[in-house]
Amino acid sequence: MKRRSRTIWAAGISTGCVAIALLLLPAFLRGHDFHRGSPSSKLVVHEWGTFTSFAGSNGVNLEFRPLVTNDLPKFIINPSNAQPWVKLLTKSQYVGLQRMETPVTYFYTDVPRVVNVRVDFPKGMLTEWFPAVKDLEAGAPTAEQAMGRAYLDWGAVRLIPPEQFANVRVNGLDRSGRAAAVPAWLPEVAENDHYGRARETDSAIVETVDSLHYSHFEKFLFYRGLGNFELPIKLVALGNDRFEVANSAEDASGALLLVHIDSGHVRFVRLGPVSPRSSIEISLPDSRTTIDRLVAATVRELTAAGLYEKEALAMVNTWRDNWFGEDGTRLLYLVPGKLTD
Repeated sequence: MKRRSRTIWAAGISTGCVAIALLLLPAFLRGHDFHRGSPSSKLVVHEWGTFTSFAGSNGVNLEFRPLVTNDLPKFIINPSNAQPWVKLLTKSQYVGLQRMETPVTYFYTDVPRVVNVRVDFPKGMLTEWFPAVKDLEAGAPTAEQAMGRAYLDWGAVRLIPPEQFANVRVNGLDRSGRAAAVPAWLPEVAENDHYGRARETDSAIVETVDSLHYSHFEKFLFYRGLGNFELPIKLVALGNDRFEVANSAEDASGALLLVHIDSGHVRFVRLGPVSPRSSIEISLPDSRTTIDRLVAATVRELTAAGLYEKEALAMVNTWRDNWFGEDGTRLLYLVPGKLTD
């Protein structure tokens, strides 16, 4: 019997207690001393994000265009408005194998401090980010070179413990329209905007300063991109709700969740790590469950990987409509930190 063609959606979830080089600098921010940090002071950095790909029923990755480009607030920065002198195509005009979606980096500190932060994407391009960066290379393909060698350099990022943010003042206008020091604020997002879900944590406020000396505040560093590379996990449909999961890497995978959504009806199964250079066969269960149970299972895997519970919930709530609201078969799996690095 001929196997029915099917498109499989996969999200490789990258999470962790990220170990990055942080240069601590002395600085001063309107009423707050920024410290190098003492042995007893706390600095924790966590990050989450996804690589999203599409594959045919044979497991072969399909190139695609990221046609959804209007799902972010208007204050989000992209190469066209950051470098208007550089003539680039819009994001939806590029094709890639991986969509790097909404990585956010959280910081936790018990004292105000400054850190230097840079993100490199050697095999892709960076398409959106916030707050403002000091330097960047979008990595967009040209006639001379392929997509790649992209980076975002925020330079000095000021970290403010959340309980101290109400005391921060910036230059602005008072109610009578006169210049005055006014309370700093986060950019406004609509009540149901999924971007705002990532703010639902206890993380520090980050501040960056643009080339015009304006301050930008957020609860994390945000960025997105598009890449042309393969991840080692492959999902092949065998028919009758049976699938093969293959891992071509030299390291074991993280945990996996195979999910099927059909008109709101949910079926899923959890898999343990797949051994290096091996494959396993799995079947979707016949019994249905609820989206809430699927959410709970996903949060458990994310917290086990190192995220705080609020971070895991923020991640799931950011992508809930896509992961669990759209019909189809998808594989959610944890990408080992070594591979992401």
